Amino acid sequence: MRTYSRQLLLGLFITVGVGLFALAILTVGSRQKAFSHTARIRILFDDAEGLQSGDNVRLSGVKIGTVKKVSLDEDNRVEVWIAVGEGDLAHIYTDTRGKIGNDGFIGNRIVVLRGGTKAAGRVREMGSLMGERTVQTEDMLATLQENNKNLLVITGEMKVIAHKINAGDGTVGLLLNDGRMADQLRRTVAGLNAAAVRTVEMTARLDEFAGELNDTGGLAHRVVADTVVFRRLQEMMTELRTAVAAVSGAAAGIREASGGLNRENTPAGMLLHDQGVAEDLRVTAGHLRTSSQKLDEDLEALQHNFLLRGFFRKKEKARRDSVAAAARRP
Repeated sequence: MRTYSRQLLLGLFITVGVGLFALAILTVGSRQKAFSHTARIRILFDDAEGLQSGDNVRLSGVKIGTVKKVSLDEDNRVEVWIAVGEGDLAHIYTDTRGKIGNDGFIGNRIVVLRGGTKAAGRVREMGSLMGERTVQTEDMLATLQENNKNLLVITGEMKVIAHKINAGDGTVGLLLNDGRMADQLRRTVAGLNAAAVRTVEMTARLDEFAGELNDTGGLAHRVVADTVVFRRLQEMMTELRTAVAAVSGAAAGIREASGGLNRENTPAGMLLHDQGVAEDLRVTAGHLRTSSQKLDEDLEALQHNFLLRGFFRKKEKARRDSVAAAARRP
């Protein structure tokens, strides 16, 4: 009886162990898609970055397969074969890109599929995708080291600049240390403020003038908008230009005449500048005065001549009668 019980317990233990083992195999197989038909896709990378067979493949954060093989092709590129389910193959397009990442912060390496458009078409089994290069820690450290070098150079230059500023060298040093420069800047700012105030005033005046232009009853609007007034203004401007041209012509004539007066080869110039002509004129004027005096004397002699005395008396009597008649008229 004891032997039978021991055999029963051993059989039960073996049965439970086999069941658990089978369950584990089914669980692992379902996760690895070992018992379902899968499609293989090739992805080409420049660097494997520690990727190994058995690592997971994720699409938009969802696990869709595993890495089956990692090797080098003829061009020394990393050739990664992944196995994905046939149902998941419908979500992968020919322009989808693969990238090697981490499963968590310090987890195993994984292949991340992302991007792709329906217009490019779905990828087929045994098709190929292109991989993207992942930024490595070494690259980040090299970039950080280069940035540190640049930071040291910039710090040294800033130290030199600060020393020059404190010493008063350059424009910035003068602005910070020279009091006269500060006064000039203040006066400049004051001038700019005054100019701004004048600009505001001018803008207000322009607004006022614009309002006058918009006022249909104002003179400015009539001048700008009324075609009759504008035509009359044009006519006035034409007449004004004609008058100005006439005045300019007259001025030119006067300048020409004054030029003739200044030239001795013209009659007027000779009268003004030739001393001989002036002397002849004085002699002629003297002769005329003498002739006039003699003529007066001759006329006086004729009045006392007995032949003409009666004529002059009658003429004098007629003159007195005319004066008397004029005096009697009321």
